[in-house]
Amino acid sequence: MAFVGQVLIAVFFGKLLTALPQRPVELAVAALFSVGAVLLFREGGKVEEVDDESSPTAKPIGPLPVAWRSFVVVFLAEWGDLTQLATASLAARTGEALSVAIGAVAALVTVGAIAVIAGRSILKVLPITTVRRIAAAIFAILAVVTLVEAIRG
Repeated sequence: MAFVGQVLIAVFFGKLLTALPQRPVELAVAALFSVGAVLLFREGGKVEEVDDESSPTAKPIGPLPVAWRSFVVVFLAEWGDLTQLATASLAARTGEALSVAIGAVAALVTVGAIAVIAGRSILKVLPITTVRRIAAAIFAILAVVTLVEAIRG
């Protein structure tokens, strides 16, 4: 549901973006990707502690509170991130808000499922700092590509 909410917001703002000149919007998106890359790179060296839910002192909390926490975390984390920006941009460029929304929700649900299933396995192979640095590099590449598109017009 968090993904659906974020996609609907992105598609709505994507429609609003069509009223703005394309070059300034692309420059703003490139700037946001750049900021995201810098933040991910800076955070890449920090490792937060994760509570081990299998510890003997951990209290079971039940499925509904876990679902609610997941919703809140995902909904808040998705604000202004790559997927929301890309969804808004695609909705603005194509004018096909419903098609973009359906595709974006399907992609986000798929990625979310992969993250849930593979997340711990990936972190056993790659440290979180490496994952964050890879994400930072992807954001930097997207910033450059978007900037080049904005300059070329």
